[in-house]
This record gives sequence, C-alpha cells and structure tokens, in this order.
Amino acid sequence: MKFKFNRRLLTACAGVAVLVAGLNACKDPNQLTHYLDRDVKDDVFYFVMPDRFHNANPDNDLGDESGSREQHGFDPTDKAWYHGGDIQGLSAKLDYLEEMGITAIWMTPILKNKAVQGQSSAYHGYWTLDFTQIDPHLGSNDDLKALIEDAHSRNIKVFFDIITNHTADVIKYEECHDVSGEYQEGLTSCDYKSLAQIEAGDTFTPFLPAGEEYAKVPEWLNDPAYYHNQGDTTFSGENSVYGDFFGLDDLNTDDPAVVAGMIEIFNNIVSEFKPDGFRIDTVKHVNIEFWQQFSPALEAHAKSVGIPQFFMFGEVYDANPSNLSQFTTKGNLPSVLDFGFQGAVRSVVADQQAPTALRSLFEADDNYNDSDSDASRLMNFIGNHDMGRFGYFLGGEDTPVNLKKTKLAHSMMYFLRGIPVVYYGDEQGFTGDGGDQDSRENMDASVVDSFNDNQLIGTLATTAVDNFDQKHPIYRYLKKLSKVYRSHPVLRSGVQVERFAQADTAGLYVINRVDPTTGETYLIALNNADEVKSIELETQFKGYQVIWGSKKSASVNQGTLSLNVKGLDIVVLKAKGKAEDSPTTGFDIVGINEGDIASGSLQIEALVQGVETLEIPTYKLDFSYRVDGGEAIPIASDLTAPYQLFWDVSQFDDGTRLSLELNLSNRDSQLSSQSIELLVDSRVPSELKIDYQNGNDRSYAYSVNQSGSMQGPLPVSDGIVDLHWGANDQSNLLFFTNFDGEFYTVDQPVLLTRNQVVSMSSESDSGELLAHLYLNNAGELSQDANPVAQSPMVLNPYSGATSPFGDDVNVRGGLNGWGADPVQYLGMGHYKVSLDITSGDLEFKFADSNWSPLNVGGPITEYGLTKSANPSNLVTNIAVGGLTQFNLLTFDQDMDGVVDYILPVLDADFGPLGQAMYMRGDHNGWSADQRLSYWSDGLYRHSVSLAAGAISFKFANADWSLQYSAIDDEVSLDQVAIVSSIESPNDSFEAPAAAKYEISLEPIGADFEMLIEQGALLGEDTPSYARDIFIRGEMNGWAAQTALSYQGLDKYRQVMVIGPDADANGDGVVSFKLADSDWAEINFGGEALDFGSALALIDNGADLSFVTPLSNQVIEFVIDAGNIDSPILTINIIDGLIVHYSRTLSDFEGWGLHVWGDGVAANSIPTWTNPLPFFAEDDFGRYGVIELIDPSLELGFILHAGDEKNSADDLYHVPSSDIEIWINQADGMLYQDKSTAVAAQ
Repeated sequence: MKFKFNRRLLTACAGVAVLVAGLNACKDPNQLTHYLDRDVKDDVFYFVMPDRFHNANPDNDLGDESGSREQHGFDPTDKAWYHGGDIQGLSAKLDYLEEMGITAIWMTPILKNKAVQGQSSAYHGYWTLDFTQIDPHLGSNDDLKALIEDAHSRNIKVFFDIITNHTADVIKYEECHDVSGEYQEGLTSCDYKSLAQIEAGDTFTPFLPAGEEYAKVPEWLNDPAYYHNQGDTTFSGENSVYGDFFGLDDLNTDDPAVVAGMIEIFNNIVSEFKPDGFRIDTVKHVNIEFWQQFSPALEAHAKSVGIPQFFMFGEVYDANPSNLSQFTTKGNLPSVLDFGFQGAVRSVVADQQAPTALRSLFEADDNYNDSDSDASRLMNFIGNHDMGRFGYFLGGEDTPVNLKKTKLAHSMMYFLRGIPVVYYGDEQGFTGDGGDQDSRENMDASVVDSFNDNQLIGTLATTAVDNFDQKHPIYRYLKKLSKVYRSHPVLRSGVQVERFAQADTAGLYVINRVDPTTGETYLIALNNADEVKSIELETQFKGYQVIWGSKKSASVNQGTLSLNVKGLDIVVLKAKGKAEDSPTTGFDIVGINEGDIASGSLQIEALVQGVETLEIPTYKLDFSYRVDGGEAIPIASDLTAPYQLFWDVSQFDDGTRLSLELNLSNRDSQLSSQSIELLVDSRVPSELKIDYQNGNDRSYAYSVNQSGSMQGPLPVSDGIVDLHWGANDQSNLLFFTNFDGEFYTVDQPVLLTRNQVVSMSSESDSGELLAHLYLNNAGELSQDANPVAQSPMVLNPYSGATSPFGDDVNVRGGLNGWGADPVQYLGMGHYKVSLDITSGDLEFKFADSNWSPLNVGGPITEYGLTKSANPSNLVTNIAVGGLTQFNLLTFDQDMDGVVDYILPVLDADFGPLGQAMYMRGDHNGWSADQRLSYWSDGLYRHSVSLAAGAISFKFANADWSLQYSAIDDEVSLDQVAIVSSIESPNDSFEAPAAAKYEISLEPIGADFEMLIEQGALLGEDTPSYARDIFIRGEMNGWAAQTALSYQGLDKYRQVMVIGPDADANGDGVVSFKLADSDWAEINFGGEALDFGSALALIDNGADLSFVTPLSNQVIEFVIDAGNIDSPILTINIIDGLIVHYSRTLSDFEGWGLHVWGDGVAANSIPTWTNPLPFFAEDDFGRYGVIELIDPSLELGFILHAGDEKNSADDLYHVPSSDIEIWINQADGMLYQDKSTAVAAQ
C-alpha cells in the first residue's frame, strides 16, 4: 500500500497520536521539510541517465520508429545506442533511491530527440526535436507525470535537464551539404564563419532537407532565421557562443524572439509537469544576456504555479571560480555545477596531493557572493557522464584502498560546503573506461562487452548482472551519510570556516561548520594520507560529540583539541556549546582608495582587525552601494575571512558616481562601517608604457594576465617597455628578466591591476586613455618618476636536490593535440623544451601524462601560475612559426625547499645566428617586418608573397649590424646559392609569377645554402603537405601502398576495404598510422577511435586503431589538415560495392569500371576515359570500390580498358544483396563468393 506524502503531517509528527496514513511521514524525527518548501541545500541529488538505469517497459525500446537500428536507434550491445531504460524504470526503483537517502532526482534530458545522428543514437537526450513531449524511447508524458507524483509522495524532488543552446541537427548549408543533407564530397564539417565575415556578407545558405521541414516542435523552431547559421564551433573565442556545437543547430539567443520563445517553452513545461527545477546544459556557450532574462522569468513563473523553491543550476565546464561565478552573479543563475570542487577532490583523494588544494578552492568562494546567491548552493560532484567516473580516476581497480578513497570522496561531497550529487552507478562501484560513452554503463544487466570487462569497486560483480544491490558497501555508506546529513542541519547550511590544511604533502584538512545565527558548531577533519595523522588545535569548547568516525578520534584538554584521524578517513564532531561571538573591532579597506576609478571587476577586501587571532570568527561584512547619493542597494555579504567583494561595475555607465558602503557586525550588533566614493570608467589605455627603474639592467619583460594570456618577450629600451592592456584584462603580472644562454634571471614580479592603470592614465584630445607610468626598483607604480636607492629583489631559483615537479612534466596543448611533449629539467628550478610551432593562437598547459597530479596554468596570482587540479589554459599568439622554447621557471624565495613562484616564458629559438633576422628588400620597403623562422631540422625558413618581376633584397637583423647576402648576386629559382656575411651588394631575384615563395637557409659552416622554391600561385589551392600521406598499418603490412587523395581546402580522403583479415595480430583492433613513404617528415598517430568520431592527430604519437570489422567493410578515411601540425582524422563505415577482379597474367594496367545508377555516389561515376581503378591487391587479384548513396538501387557497370571490355554484356547488380562480388577475366558472370569464382577459372 502506498501513502501519499502529506505536507501538513510534518507538524503533526510531534503529537502523541497520528493517523496511520501519516506514519511513513513521521518515521524520522529529523524528517525533511516538505519538498515544496524545502531549501535545495537540504537535498541529496542523484544524477541518472534514464536509458541506462532500468528497463521496465520493453514495448517502448524502439520509440516511435521501426526498421533498422539506424532508424530507431536501439541496440543494447553497443554503448552508442539506446539500451531500453525508461521513465517507468525510474518509478520502479524509487524505493531503492529513497532507501539510499536521495531527496532529488536529476535526469538527463527526456524530451523527444532525433533518434539517430551519424553513428550514434540520442540515448543521452541532448538532441532535442520536440519540446512538448517525452521521448517515446523513455515513455509518455503520462509516465513522467506518474513518476513525479510518486516521487513527490515520498518527498523526493524531480529535476529536468534542459538545453537552450541548440536543437538537434536538422539545418544544413548549401555550401557544405548536398540536397539530402549529407556532407559534400571531401567535407566532414562546415568551417565556422566569424561575425566579421557575416557582417561582410560572407554567409552560409541554410536549408531544411526534404522530409524534415517540420521536424521540430514548436513550429517556430523550424525557421533557420532563428539560428546563428555560422558553421561548426572549434570552442575558441567567439565561435564558442555562435558556432554549431558538434553540428547541432545553434539557436540565436541574442534574438529577443528566441529569448521569448525559449522562456515560453520551458514555462509550459513547468506548468504541465511541475518539476522542482532544471539543470541547464552548455551554459557557457550561450550569451550571458540570455541568462539574465531566462532565469528570473522561469523562477517567477514557477512561483506563480505553486513551486516556491524552484531551483536551476547550470553546466559551465570550467574549474576556475572567477569564470564559473560569472554565471551566478552577472548571469543571474542560482547555481552551477562546481567543476572546481571536482578537480580539487580528484587532486586530494585520487592523487593524494596536499589538502591545500581544498583551502585554495574555498578561499575563492567569495567570487560567488551577490545579493541572492553564494557558494553554499554550488553543486558538488566528483565525476559525471562527460569526464568520467571517480572510480576511473582511481585506476578502475577493485582494491581496499580504492574503496576507502571512494568513501572519502563522497563524504567530502556531503560534509563540505555545497550540495551533494551522486552519479548513478557510483553507489555500486562503477568505474568505466573513461569519459562520455565509457562512463554511461547499465544498471540493468549489460550486454556491452566494454562495460562488462570492468572491475567494480567493493564487489566481485560486474555490469553483466543488474546492480541494484542495497548491501553494496558504497550504497550502505551513502545511506549512512544521508542519514547524518539529514539529522544535522548545520552540516547542510553552516558557514564553512577554514582551520588547517596540510601543505606540500598528504595529511589533514580541518574546517568548522557554524550556524551564523546560533553559533552551533561542528568540526570536520579528513585525512587523505594512508597513515594516521594527528594535530592539536586551540578550542574554546569543553568537549565534542563524535557524529561520524572513530569514537577515539578527538579529546579536549585545557583548551586544546587533539585529533587523530585514520588514513583515508573523515571524522565529524559536534561541539558542546555555542561558538563565542567575536568582539568589537574595526577594519581597513584594501584594493581600492577614496576617489579611485572603478573599472571592470573590482576586488576589495576588508581587513578586520584581530580576526587572525580568533578560532571561529562570527563577523559578517555587508557590502552595498548608492548611485549619486540614492538608496542603498545590497551587493553581497561575506561571513568568512578573508572578507572580500568581487564586484563587476560594467553594469554602470561611464561617469557614474558610486558610493561603496561596508558594514561590519557580529551576531549581536553592528560594529563598524565605512564608505568610499568611486567614479566608473570602463576604458583601458590604448597606449601603455611602463618606465622601469631597472636597477638590474634587464633586457626583456613578460606579462601574463589574470586568465593566462601571455605577452613577451617585450624588449626593454632605456628601461621602457610597451605593454598592451586588453579590454578584459583585470590584472597583468609583469616581470623583467635576462637570459644568460642557459638560465633566466628574474626580478620579483609586479602585479598591475586595472584600477591602478586606469586611475593613473590621462585622456588625450580624442578621448583615448594614455599612460606613461613609472615602476621603481621596489615594485611601486606611480604617475611620476619615483626612484629608490635599493636594487630590485631577484627571485631565488629553486635549488632542491630533486626537480620541484618530478620528471613527468610536459607541454600539452593545441600544438600536439593535447598530447604530451616532455620537458627537460635543467636544474636551478628551470624546465625547458623546444618545439616546432606554427603561427597563430596557441593554448597550452604544463602537466603530467595523466593531467593529475601536476597541472599548471591560470588563474594568475602575484606568485605566477596556478598549480591545481584543473587550471585555465595559458594563451598566446605565435606571430612567426618555428622552433619555440617553452620554459617553466620555479623559484623558492624563502629557501625552504618549497616552490613560491611559477612563471612561464616562451621564446623563439633563433638558431646559430642567435638573433632575429629578416628578409629586407623592395617587396617590403626594406623593413624588418617578419623575421625568419628557425626549425628543429636546422633550417631557417621564410614564406613571402611576391608579384611577378625582379626584386632586390638582403637578410639582416633589425639594426643592420649583421647582414647576409649571396656571394653571386644573381639568385635563381630552384638553384642553391651560397649566402655569406661577407660584405657584398644586394641580391636580385626574378619572380616568374605572382606566387608564394618558400625560402630556406641551411647552415654550412659560417655560411648558408639558400634555396628559393615557388609555391602556390596567389589564390591557388595546393595540398597541405609537400609529401604524399599513406595509410600504413596492419591492413597492408605497414607498407606505403594506399595514399590519401587531396580534395582541396586542406581536406584529404581515401577509402579502403578492411575486414577480419586486417587484424594481423588478432587483438581485436586494426592498428595503423598516417605517414609518408619513409616515416621521415610525416608520422601521425594518437589513440583508439570510434567510427564516426573525430580525433586530433599527434606527431609521432602512438598507433591509431579501430575495432576490427566482423566482415569486409568499406571504410572512409578523411583528414582535415587546416592545422597541419595536428590534423583531424575521421573514419566512417560507408556504403559501397567491393568489386574483385582476377586476370590470368595479372596485367591490370588501364583496367577499371565505368559505372552508372541512381544509387551511385557522384564521386564513383567516372568518365569513359578515366574509369574507377582497381586500387588495391588481394589474393584473388585486385579490387576497387563503387561508393553508394542507396545500396538498394540497381547499378550498372562495364569492366574495361579503353575500348576493350572484359565481357560483351553490361553487368548489373543490387548491392544490398551482396556488398562484394568477384569477376574473372573474359567472364560475364558475377560471383557472390570467392570460392565459386576461383572454381570457375
């Protein structure tokens, strides 16, 4: 018998007698508040993918489709397809979730999807077509309403996962697709068109393929006018917002009609189904102005239909709090998933790094403070369906240590600030093989081999059996966690106060959770080391009650708390008594001064006097502002030290006068207040010169802004350096250096802030800001010369006996497909590697081979780079490609053996000439405009576009003090000339055509051999690589037999017939690489890839591989070489007819196929004089492939060489009956198997 949860019964539970129907509601004296009134901070979330949870209704497995897998999408044997789980399956397992203590269910998207796109189905739910009904694979609208009603009757909330960024991929572009919607020959994507291109009229022509004109609901979504239509995103810069997300149709969320339409869609969903909130996908790929309207509108509507605690949280895939917080403050979203928390827990628990990673994370919580939200509502998680499971981060093995680590990580999710989110299957010890599809196993018994070979933590079971085991040790542990979490409100909502974090090694992390109103206090101590750790802390309490953990973990003696925490364990203590209220005091404001310019994002701190002496400060700092003396408007409140405000003033017009007010109070009363006057100015200097006193005579400067964007080397001339201040720069860390040929010597860096620079700037007659600022040897910035007698402080290089970050340090970024190029440790805290880099934007990090525990990048502090679990990328622009030195510099300023400063330095390698050299001549007005590039093969190279005709030129440095020219003044195309520094006249060269010319200089002793070669005519499309690229692997004995064909526009393509015989070593995969004929210049590898997936290739990477086909298949290889250093490879199984041909004397010269038919692909319909070739050999003879668009249609062909035919009659075949046929010489028969063909010879 099921009893409906009664909201009014909660107050009746205290009575002596209650109705029988209400017993279920009253079984727990700490019963949670009714779901409609409950704060989300009291919830425990369960994140579930319905398709992979439980199949309660096999009748809906095919959705509303029929036919093959490629129509309905159902195939439980393949991880990329629907497996049958449904909404009724969730309803059937509510007892399981309720017993575990789950109070909120978050489902991946459940609206109707486009069932199949490419080589995968929409089992995950992120390809929405119809925003008004549930996907038929998952059930009906009524099924969903029944689930919500049942969950609500148990006091469990239900959250939907929604998408506003995009819909399913329906819209196609005439420039990229054929009329059927398939990519045109040679294309696998539609290159993004920038906003500037769109404005200039360079646009795509969108269309809807026949049959899909009305695929989307509501109807307005079918109009391409409501989409950006700018091509595929590369997740860089503007296209991250305006581009199509993996080809999905990107909504124009700048359009007011789209904003209104999306608000209406989800208001209707709220009205019909009454969910308790939304998780929102791909939030950072939508303009922030959309969220400023969407979020308040949805909250207001939910309240109007009786859901007062409606809650939304966004997915912003970024671990940097300053980036994440933009969407909860400026963007008006109530919360986001805390990727920073996930990274810190992985670092501290999985990798057992120092717990200071946690302290650093929580110290940044003030970024989230505003008038209606803070970090306490962030969603804590440790793994998910995109990045992978926590068990995978532990190595995927079932060991006692991994069980302890899993329990510890989940404990941190519950007891540290934020809201816990359990990922389905983690309670059963699921591990997975990686992210995405590999982390989406079945809870029902699975028939996916790659799932079933995984070990599960805490059990001998596998995913081959169903996994709803309520006796599993992790399930039971989470059930106990939830009970404690529910029983102690301060563990859910209490302010988190930092007490202790072990530095430099695994150990203890200790915090308090405190009720700011009553002073009720808990202490939480975790130990991420393997062995017991102990500590003594000052305490005002006479004793503690152990709530979680060993009863002998704590004792108090005369004001000292002694803690002993077992390895990989956590204890929770409740203090006996209330925290003392903090005494009367005052504060000082730092970060901004009276009358300052307010520009961009301000960081302001109130230094509360004496706070560092208090065990548990109970102060509260309220920040508010007034505009021109008007009403006080709250900004944020801060209840923990440091008391900070992060305030974006870009909302105000330039010239606005603000009064910032700070009010300090404790629990009893207001203690102190101050205000400062500010003037808003959003401009930054168009010209910024830093005049450095330069007491150490440094030659170069470098800078890194707050997000990791780098500048340098910047030449220092008479102490002056020109620094660019970007429109979004809030700070720049500036440092001056010299290089002695081996090591860098660095003056102490200086952190320049935007407010400093803008406040000291002057205005030109045109209204631009200009700044010439003085920086003295003490690091003090001023508008006037401010010299001091002291010399600049020089940083002390790290000088420990071992390297500071170990031996596994790599450069990882776009330059190597995010692979790993090892960095050499030179000593003196200096890591270095020289790599060939092409020109253009570059993003990278310094990290180990596993991205953890070593991962170094942004944000930037006064001490340089951040070493954390998942820092921001470093960003720079390489103006001239070539050999580039990546330097990671570490410094130990106090000589205690611990790294204090981490600085990045990128320098061009100038080769044996030791300085920048330029081609200077008639073509560029004899200027030093673009230097020669030096590459690892020892050659200098230069690419220059020349008009037809004669030019004079020389090679020289910037000041002409070093010059090189040919001994023979006349230089000819394709002829080697000796270039020397011996004084000689200018060289002359006759360019035969308007073209791009490639110049190389090879050192020969003190001279060089110069060669000038003509490249593409201006405007001509030439292959991306000078040498042929071959598919070399097990399928052809690693021989250079099958070359990729250049298709134009940086695209290469080839097809091969590959079957079981290609797996030479029988390991279930076909291994291969893409390389030139002698493996010398081109040798691309990477990792395993799935059919239909794209992979960035890595130079000299590991072998590529794909799963061995069960029968012969036509496999298409496509390379996009837009980035020649890291091209993109896609492999697909395509429709094709494989034609085998045998000739007695093996004389195949000139023989080929003339083909026709409506089902034949355009590229397989040849001319008579240029038939389709038999391009590969087998043990029958040779074979070729006729590519198809519809195998069910009959095709005709003639096998011929010139006018000589193999047989008199034309041949006809329907490929869907047999995809392979065999033909003998002078035989008009088509044989369906090889043995019959051989017997007929």
